[in-house]
Amino acid sequence: MRRYSGRRLIAAPASVRAHLNYAHALGARGDYHGAAQTLTRATVVAPRVPVLHLRLADALRRTGRGVAALEHYQTAARLNPEIAEAWVGFGNTALSLGHDEAAEQALVRASTMLPGNPTVLNQLGVAYHKQGKFVDAQEALRAAIQKNGRDPHLYFNLGVALAVDHKNRQAAVAFESALQIQPGFAPAHQSLAQVYEKLGDMDRAHTHRKVGDIVPSIYTGSG
Repeated sequence: MRRYSGRRLIAAPASVRAHLNYAHALGARGDYHGAAQTLTRATVVAPRVPVLHLRLADALRRTGRGVAALEHYQTAARLNPEIAEAWVGFGNTALSLGHDEAAEQALVRASTMLPGNPTVLNQLGVAYHKQGKFVDAQEALRAAIQKNGRDPHLYFNLGVALAVDHKNRQAAVAFESALQIQPGFAPAHQSLAQVYEKLGDMDRAHTHRKVGDIVPSIYTGSG
């Protein structure tokens, strides 16, 4: 949990700041249950302070209470729609719970507030991919790569989105790009083996398959 910044999110009275700072200290020690309890009490006293709901949602998500976290991200966004962090948090949590359409809507909103943010674009690409919107996923992931061309996971996710869309040669290029950055990235090797098999290049397929037997899956970053 990050320390509360009143200027960035919303001005709050001293008592609210005290709760936020105490919750931050608990979170820094890994006591997210304690942080959630502290922030829950604070929201009872000050229910219309969006940053309280935002930080409570963060703490709840850390404790595995995703549904409750969604409610507080939503409340934070309703109280102050300009808090991009609330839309990102809602989108990431919804994605982890399988609410892919809701995740897409929130992440689209976040991407307009944080244009070019590669983490948001990656998560948006994942949301599109999980709904079968492979072209949209490819566009989002290409945009993420334009902003951060040194993250192998972005190339890997692009490769997955291309491969499932039967664009195997383009997928191979994406997976190879991931390996140029991180040569030991085993999922990219395994995915390349599958792509090269489809392309009829059995020698390359065999070379990459030797790296390891790992089932590829699209990468979701944390947020």
